[in-house]
Amino acid sequence: MASSSRAAAYAAAVPPPGERPHSIAVFGCTGNAGRAVAYHVIKSAAARDPSDGFVFRVALSGRNRDKVQRVLNGVLDELRDEGANADGVDVSIVVADASDDGSMLDLAQSSSVLVSCAGPFGRYGEAAIRACVECGTHYVDITGEVPWVTRMIGEYGARAEGAGVALCPFAGYDCVPAELGMWLVGGALGSGG
Repeated sequence: MASSSRAAAYAAAVPPPGERPHSIAVFGCTGNAGRAVAYHVIKSAAARDPSDGFVFRVALSGRNRDKVQRVLNGVLDELRDEGANADGVDVSIVVADASDDGSMLDLAQSSSVLVSCAGPFGRYGEAAIRACVECGTHYVDITGEVPWVTRMIGEYGARAEGAGVALCPFAGYDCVPAELGMWLVGGALGSGG
């Protein structure tokens, strides 16, 4: 893909069609990284100014409703302990399993943005990308699995671009330390260090 085509792909991302029940869904929220993402999404939603008129609705998702509920309860307790009031945040639980295409389609269709935290991505990740591309849902993940991302972009990139769907792999966790390290090195070299 030429660099001008890449720029066009980024500019082509559009809001998903129709009203969706959730602004953002966190899939795989019962793992360590998923819980951290759920915490920050709910904390950010709680800090929003309600006078802006935008209703920020969150979905937490995983294979087991009880485990997802425990994550939600723990996040709300932690935020309360920090003095943050997240009681007014609209949070739903959506049961979805990467081995059940129907549940993944339901999850993607219900959300404007899906953040996938269920790995290893080489085993569990494709279902979320496939569902997002099919449903017009923007996709973000936390993977650091380069060969898998290369394969997913090859298989789904053109369809995502055509549908106006943003695919944003490498959005944290595995990638942030290396990116931060490169940024710090670049700053040190730029200042004569």
